[in-house]
Amino acid sequence: MFDKFRISGKLMTVILALVSVAFIIVGIVGNVSTDDFVGKAEKVYAKVTDVDSYRDITSSRKHKTQYTVYVDYTVYGAAYKHVKLGTYSSPMGLGENVEIYYDPENPDRISDGKKSHNIVSICIGVALLGITVFKYIKERKEEEE
Repeated sequence: MFDKFRISGKLMTVILALVSVAFIIVGIVGNVSTDDFVGKAEKVYAKVTDVDSYRDITSSRKHKTQYTVYVDYTVYGAAYKHVKLGTYSSPMGLGENVEIYYDPENPDRISDGKKSHNIVSICIGVALLGITVFKYIKERKEEEE
């Protein structure tokens, strides 16, 4: 039944290469975007006012806890309340002061300035690319024999 859906080795190698390059590009674009934002942003300390958590079922059926962080901060005398920071890093807790960056033209737009997700994406892409190159070399050797 699944014989019609079988993917050739060469096609699988091309798909794996494209996916790995996509991970690398997403990571690089994310890094550039974060650098661009932080370069134009102003720094301020914000107070963590709420941390929402929920359980997410991963593809391996494991439950993973996800967090959404909300902060309060003041810019030019204007108070911004319950603004979603979105990122969570341990040990963030209620009432803790964290350093954030805000867009001076739109102070509701904030970031923690960290690039860890982008670096993870690049690492995954490089690892997949390494697997792809190994698979390609292995297939070439098998064709020569």
